[in-house]
Amino acid sequence: MAHNTIGTLYDDNAVPLASTATGRTSTGVSSTPQFAAQVVAGQADPANGLAAANVIPVAGQLYNGATFDLPQGTNGVKFVTSGGKTTAAVASGTATDTVVKASPGRLCRIAVTAAAGTTTGTTPIYDNATGHTGTILVVVPNNTAVGTVLDVQMPAAAGITVNGGANSPGMTISYV
Repeated sequence: MAHNTIGTLYDDNAVPLASTATGRTSTGVSSTPQFAAQVVAGQADPANGLAAANVIPVAGQLYNGATFDLPQGTNGVKFVTSGGKTTAAVASGTATDTVVKASPGRLCRIAVTAAAGTTTGTTPIYDNATGHTGTILVVVPNNTAVGTVLDVQMPAAAGITVNGGANSPGMTISYV
């Protein structure tokens, strides 16, 4: 059995996250802090002696449709959100397909920004990098009120394409 020495894990800004030291208070209660470090799936964790194959994705990792990501924001701060990292606008009445993302990803949210030309019908969004075939990720009713935000959170294995129509509402789509 391997015996680890006492060590402290730090974030990108050199702030201590957790210690591997174990200890007890005078009443016998563990004084060990909660383990708070996050390990990137597929990368070895030498601090705990884990091989890459043994690392399990943890909270804070985002599934982009093909792999788990730990996107980085400014100054190395982890980007952990269900709201997406990028947005694309689709104008109301766009009667052609709009490719939002031509690679695997995740459709996060849809904000309806302009009224549709009619309150009947729907606007489907597909898991496709080029057109409106394959798996439908979500169907946005054309009568959805302006200001509505739809929380979709669906992985897209191929890409994200909006099948627009002359009566489709205007939308801003967030994705990873």
